[in-house]
Amino acid sequence: MNTLKHFILRSSLTLASMLLLLIPSPSQAGCGCDKPPPAPAAVIPDVAFGGMKISLFRRSFIKGQQWTVVFLQGAWKSPPRVAQVVLRRDLSDTTGRTITPRLIVTVPHGLPLGPTKIIVSRGATSFVIPARTFTVIGKPVKVQESLTQSITVNYKTAVGADGVMYFGVDGLGQVCQSMKFKALLEGNPLRFRENGSIIIMNSQGFLIESLICTSAGCTPVTHYHPDSNSGEVDRSDRIEYWRHSFVQYCIDHLPGGAKDVDPSDRNWHKNGTPHVDYSTLIFAVTGHYDNGSTPTEGMKTFNLTVESDQDDMQGGWEAEQEEELTDPQAKTFNLTVESDQDDMQGGWETGQEGEHTDPH
Repeated sequence: MNTLKHFILRSSLTLASMLLLLIPSPSQAGCGCDKPPPAPAAVIPDVAFGGMKISLFRRSFIKGQQWTVVFLQGAWKSPPRVAQVVLRRDLSDTTGRTITPRLIVTVPHGLPLGPTKIIVSRGATSFVIPARTFTVIGKPVKVQESLTQSITVNYKTAVGADGVMYFGVDGLGQVCQSMKFKALLEGNPLRFRENGSIIIMNSQGFLIESLICTSAGCTPVTHYHPDSNSGEVDRSDRIEYWRHSFVQYCIDHLPGGAKDVDPSDRNWHKNGTPHVDYSTLIFAVTGHYDNGSTPTEGMKTFNLTVESDQDDMQGGWEAEQEEELTDPQAKTFNLTVESDQDDMQGGWETGQEGEHTDPH
């Protein structure tokens, strides 16, 4: 992921305002935060699944121009798609005054998964977005606002050119209660406890969460190392992600609500403030195996178990926080994902203003 290191740097500066991975302390967990928007790049976001929209940028774009876009991976080449340059507000400027030209393209379904080159052409002019900077990943797994468990056999996703593995969770736009999520890779004993080894982004490219440890404490990922006699030695470290209530967020984003999304540009609300979309989250995992090796790039296939459940609101961390602050500065295996509501005893669940923006 070409913006991974940039995300790690910015997330270390905004640790105090992030959601917590695992059991949070009252001062750390689920608090409102500045959500760093994606860094300037030729393609945003730089990770996408089939059917997801991406934006392509070039300074020489002129509104109304038509360009042909082709996705290329090895000998595989997608049918050409024609897109027209449009002008949109730049998310890096929360005032909405900066307008940038771009092509908005839907990633075709059926693309091979993994690092993918994008070729953009218009007559004799063309440019290339290299495969090392864009990765096609598998469809996200859907969750619900109730206790559910599903097993997806032979779930497919990808590892990028830099060894980062991706998987997504979808359906969160309909999940408003506080939840707990757990993820476990079976058959892939990946270790990922280092700072920045887990980053969560949304479909717009915003940084939503990151695993960071500082002198003040950590937002840790549970280290689950199975007993060699348990028959589970191929299991990875376990991810536990706790998400506070989004009830007010859901109310505000209803049609006619205080933060109704602008249908002409869904990155913004009708009131002119930036919109941070939580319906789909993409987990980017950088890890290594016990022998020191790392995942190789390309498509990966595994069985994926997903469990979700609401929390009982007893932990103190479930209360709603401000979740639309934006800050421009700032292999084959089984994957088990669980979600559950918390008992509201943690102290960090209390509600906060959800869409304050801070361009600094």
